[in-house]
Amino acid sequence: LDLSSSRMGDQPVHSVFLDPGGSHCIATVLCTGGAETFYIHAKWRKPRILAKLKGLMVNAVAWNRQQITE
Repeated sequence: LDLSSSRMGDQPVHSVFLDPGGSHCIATVLCTGGAETFYIHAKWRKPRILAKLKGLMVNAVAWNRQQITE
């Protein structure tokens, strides 16, 4: 998971969540303004910032196994 293009400098990764199927990933990175949360799909080249979660630290994610798709 390459977050280097979206971040400045070395910032610690707070948490990484991967769905049971291995297609969806959510990662939270600590930064000076709080935290940034990224989403990436297995087929994408670059992660996307989840703007609605800006400044919030994600500590838990629940995946609905019946609704997980590729």
